[in-house]
Amino acid sequence: MCCLLHRAHIGFASFLFPARTALSAASLPPPRAAWATRPPDAIAAAFDAGQVDFGENYVQELVGKVADCPPGVRWHYIGALQSNKAKVLVGEVPGLACVQSVDRSKTARALNNAVVNRQQKAAVTDGDGQAAAGEGAGAADGGDGGDSLDVMVQVNTSGEESKSGCAPDEAVELARYVSDECRALRLVGLMTIGAPDTESDRPPAFEVLLRVRGEVEAALDRGEGGGGGARLGLSMGMSGDYEAAVRCGATAVRVGSAIFGARDYSAA
Repeated sequence: MCCLLHRAHIGFASFLFPARTALSAASLPPPRAAWATRPPDAIAAAFDAGQVDFGENYVQELVGKVADCPPGVRWHYIGALQSNKAKVLVGEVPGLACVQSVDRSKTARALNNAVVNRQQKAAVTDGDGQAAAGEGAGAADGGDGGDSLDVMVQVNTSGEESKSGCAPDEAVELARYVSDECRALRLVGLMTIGAPDTESDRPPAFEVLLRVRGEVEAALDRGEGGGGGARLGLSMGMSGDYEAAVRCGATAVRVGSAIFGARDYSAA
């Protein structure tokens, strides 16, 4: 499990992180939490403490446990996503807020089609005068089934074959595809899993994502000086490097073990 922490507030993390003083000084983003191999009661405890946003790496893990978690949770999918799992993810996860791991046009297209299908089902249901509750989770706000879905383009900023994500020089093309061809999706930022680097104040992988954001925003007329929408967010940094990520301008960090402890894979 990991918490996705945003710059807007420190919230949940401020009293759970051992490094809470450093986090406060860094103006860490507000908490979102991402999780894996933890039982729903861990989610419930975090939710009761004020944590609303949680992330998951595996579709089946999320689908299998989401019904046992508090209904107000906002889910962020952060793992590699096969296009054939997009329909399941969109259709069976109430409160799906964002998919951060869009790394190819095929995945974006599959998500877009799944959201369109959900919207059409919601329209038919509403047309029959029936409540749409329980069908097709809301996207950006975990509400109405007709909502669009927030997504991020994942960029492989370290060049490691073990990491998912499009190449930095492919990010503009993919972002443009999402913006122009996937009308049911809303591009809200870029995500990366950088190479482990505990030595640098500003790890190269994070600097790459900063540069790529500038290129994407310029191409899409977004952000500072652009007229096409708000600045793109940056989801980068995990338990071992979240402070460096904040220094580099992260708007969300994905922290798991620093809050929930080491993963227990034997319980998966």
